[in-house]
Amino acid sequence: MGATEIALDVFGQWAKQNANYECELPPSIRDLGFDFGNRKTYHLMAMSVVLEMPAHMSRLQNEFLEMSDGSCSLPVAYTLGYSYLMQDKLDEWIALLDAKLAQNTLTGDRRANWLIARAHADEIRLGTRDPFMLVVDRPLDGRDHLDLAYLTAEDPDVKLRITREIVGRLAATTQFDMARSMLDKAAGTASADRASDIAGWLDSVAKLQEEYAAAEAASADNVKKSYIE
Repeated sequence: MGATEIALDVFGQWAKQNANYECELPPSIRDLGFDFGNRKTYHLMAMSVVLEMPAHMSRLQNEFLEMSDGSCSLPVAYTLGYSYLMQDKLDEWIALLDAKLAQNTLTGDRRANWLIARAHADEIRLGTRDPFMLVVDRPLDGRDHLDLAYLTAEDPDVKLRITREIVGRLAATTQFDMARSMLDKAAGTASADRASDIAGWLDSVAKLQEEYAAAEAASADNVKKSYIE
């Protein structure tokens, strides 16, 4: 309060430093939504922009979305995606992203974040426009953009970051075997210094799968017990 421009500058600078923000894998089956905690935060940021400081939406887009190398800042892109959705203008945001991706000068690793942002737009497309209601993502609706991002990326670390994005979405939709298969493949091509990261991700997915199987079994037992009673 009373320092709104400075507050936006702080967020913008943080977003630049974290432009290649990596998603979080689902922590448990009780919180199975994809990257739920962070997505909720970006949604709240968008709500503040749209309802309280609408001029900041233009500032975010014009000053903080595009990086100096032509890539984009994912935290800003996510915030703008929700902001456009709340105003029932998501098609305009999608058109902006498509126009950017159509530029011949945007190649290789610089396309990755734009494609991730484009995937996010598809994932929230059927979400509520009510700013006070949580947007329920459809995690796999933008999968084709993520696959394209993986194919066009050149840096192995960028490819691994996109793999994590896809794996997180697969885990959030209980496609655990497919998620583990992707990580197994990544382990065979990634550099040695990333082996521990991939092993940790594999462990997280395996634990999530075990937790999900146990919950399913308990649910079946409860249904059977209730039927007999």
